[in-house]
Amino acid sequence: MTTTRLGALVAALALPLALTACGGGSGFESGSPASGDVSASAVAIPSPTKNEVSVLIGSSTDAETKAVTDAVKAWSAKSGIPATVQVAADLPQQAAQGFASGKPADIVYTATDVFGAWTKAGNLQPYGDALQNKDDYYPALKGAFTADGQFYCAPKDFSTLALVINQDLWKKAGLTDADIPKTWEDLEKVGKKLTQGKVKGLTFGPEMQRLGVFMAQAGGGLVTDGKATANSEANVEGLDFVKKGMADGWMAYSSDLGAGWGGEAFGKGQAAMVIEGNWITGAMQGDYSDVKYTVAELPAGKAKGTLQ
Repeated sequence: MTTTRLGALVAALALPLALTACGGGSGFESGSPASGDVSASAVAIPSPTKNEVSVLIGSSTDAETKAVTDAVKAWSAKSGIPATVQVAADLPQQAAQGFASGKPADIVYTATDVFGAWTKAGNLQPYGDALQNKDDYYPALKGAFTADGQFYCAPKDFSTLALVINQDLWKKAGLTDADIPKTWEDLEKVGKKLTQGKVKGLTFGPEMQRLGVFMAQAGGGLVTDGKATANSEANVEGLDFVKKGMADGWMAYSSDLGAGWGGEAFGKGQAAMVIEGNWITGAMQGDYSDVKYTVAELPAGKAKGTLQ
């Protein structure tokens, strides 16, 4: 299988996923938007004798899985080359196993937190500079997937996180647009009002890429000026706010509600608000089209803060 053919399939995959996919990055720096969710479609070093293409993805929703599967089927029908899609339960682990065995997937999602290790090990084939639309990507996105001066792979998606609000539950609690929270105090106030029965006021996934917004809003970060600052007073303040919200019962991890991610808990009406990125749009359209929602800027702690 030639790199050119693999690159063509990656290009076909990248566009339809722009609003629906979720990848995993990690870490952020104080005082700036963070690396929270940005991923790309990478090409592994191909086998010279292989006549079919395998695609390994980490999927956030059924909508994303369908988008990838449909794109791969369309490319396969046009090219005449058989292609399969596998949804990983643990993408970094399964990809690493493939690299170690010498039988990796031809195309695999990569994220900023594993990209460096994978390129250093020589596991990825750089094809980014061959993309016809390479200049259309934001420089920061290209930089995230550039190593040793080579643009390796097409950025698949990115987003800043925001507060997504269920309009019906909001109105049911007697709240109006004037009540959309601007501060942590506002968030706690409306969160408690929205918590009724089994419905929580606010949910988000149990991961750094969601929980970290409260650290950023408190003025903290995992790294400051190149030094680890995970145990800073600001970070503790942000996490204490979350700890109190959960103890008071108006906050809950989506996993504690029996959901696979925040968008699922929100779509099922298990929470009135969720912290998520723009890929929630695909899930809401595909799986929860009857839910009306509003998207608002995340409320500020000591300062405004989100993850990117």
